Amino acid sequence: MVRFRRVTNEDIEIVGRALREADRLEVEASSGEVIPALYETVQKSDVAWTVDDGGPVGLFGVVPQGILGGGAPWFVGTEGLSRHKKEFLVTSKHLAKEFLAEYHYLENYVDERNAASIRWLGWLGFKFDEARPYGALGLKFHRFWMGGW
Repeated sequence: MVRFRRVTNEDIEIVGRALREADRLEVEASSGEVIPALYETVQKSDVAWTVDDGGPVGLFGVVPQGILGGGAPWFVGTEGLSRHKKEFLVTSKHLAKEFLAEYHYLENYVDERNAASIRWLGWLGFKFDEARPYGALGLKFHRFWMGGW
């Protein structure tokens, strides 16, 4: 069973060193060095949470975006999440609805190489734009979004 709690600096260090390969590649491509990027993202977030099953296995939150009340949801995880697939899917569906109720729209970018995240985001109900160069390395990312007008 997992619980959710506020992110600590120790969580950032632990999860940052143990990211799933696809998440690590995505963070590096979008933002550069992993651990500094995670610290910055957590700092910019309205709230940031740790997924904990006796130790941190994931981090997530929402960075406020724009003057129209949008938010940029983000999530990174370790292989430890695989122990909680069903619970993770059910909880993430619920959290997406909560985030959309709090923010007028949700949008962010996902590395086109991150097939598992793209499938999960589609299952959550996000729509996708064509992949375009984005981030620190200029690799192709899809903008994903939900809500708005």
